Amino acid sequence: MIALEKWQELSNQAVEHRQAGRFREAHACLSRCVLEHPEVAEVCHNLGMVYEDVGNFETGLACFKVAYDMHHSRESSLALGQALLRQGRWQEAWPYWENGRFNYSWRETPGIKTWAGESLQGKRLLIVREGGYGDAFLYSRWFDHPKLLESESMSFVVWKSMISLLEGQLMVDELIPVEDGIITFSDFDYMVPLMSLPTLCGATVENTEPIKSSIAVWPSGVKELSKTKPNVGICWRAEESGAVRKTRSIEPSELAPLQECDVNWISLYPDEKLDWAENPNLFPWKRTAEIIRELDLVISVDTAVAHLAGCMGIPVWTILPLNSEWKWLLDREDTVWYKSMRLFRNTDPLSFKPAIEKVCEALRGLH
Repeated sequence: MIALEKWQELSNQAVEHRQAGRFREAHACLSRCVLEHPEVAEVCHNLGMVYEDVGNFETGLACFKVAYDMHHSRESSLALGQALLRQGRWQEAWPYWENGRFNYSWRETPGIKTWAGESLQGKRLLIVREGGYGDAFLYSRWFDHPKLLESESMSFVVWKSMISLLEGQLMVDELIPVEDGIITFSDFDYMVPLMSLPTLCGATVENTEPIKSSIAVWPSGVKELSKTKPNVGICWRAEESGAVRKTRSIEPSELAPLQECDVNWISLYPDEKLDWAENPNLFPWKRTAEIIRELDLVISVDTAVAHLAGCMGIPVWTILPLNSEWKWLLDREDTVWYKSMRLFRNTDPLSFKPAIEKVCEALRGLH
């Protein structure tokens, strides 16, 4: 039997291996732990994470279920909820999703009641941003749900850089920049965190319809775009500042095969330039949208640019890592979210080479 100190040491080693992409070594450490200490929820949870890293989602789900049954922690609840959502079992997943996010991505606000799905007739609702820019685009689809439309008014707390783009686009009465500081909560009867809307609106895979277009933007002009080649936007980085190992972003060196494709490339990532692409000013989000409007196609990793293009109805190819987020479900090239989006799923947990090869082949078919 492994002593308690040895178990903790092996568990820590597994975490280090996983962060470095050494999944086989991480699995070996955790498998030994779980055989001799099956009662430890943390080991089962971490083993589930490793299984997901290599695309074994069924076994990962089973591990999360065991971990949650042993200990109802926030981490085990969120992991189980996301695993169930990925499988399309949304109604079963939402309670775990809600428990896992509480006091993590959102907190209750003193002085204002949290909406729990009751009638909003005659009530003033404050929707509080949660997650990142892409989540603001994605979850705003529920603003026109009949439950929310019963309210007397709806206000949405969002980033200032999105205001000029979203004004007049969403079914809300007011956009409040989060950077402006204190909100007078007495002006509202209820608040709700953005990512709770699908739960409260009873979302399922079956009743979630792909959006054709929800954001309209007039083109303003990317200078001298090619008229003889398709104009293709490229975004290769995602916001993963808190991640030890980046899983959604692609290193520029792995993008090299795209240079051989006969298209005119436009960079849609603001913080790094590509020598083989035009690099326009992308700030604020309205400017990014104006540029996207003039493109024939957007190719993006799983980040806000992909969601924005989908909301605008622009053809968008989204490159997903092997361990993609739950919202993309499994084994499909289309998505429940956007009609204009096509998914390119990677098959290697450490390199995007397989997905880039698929994209290059698809690009050759554009001509």
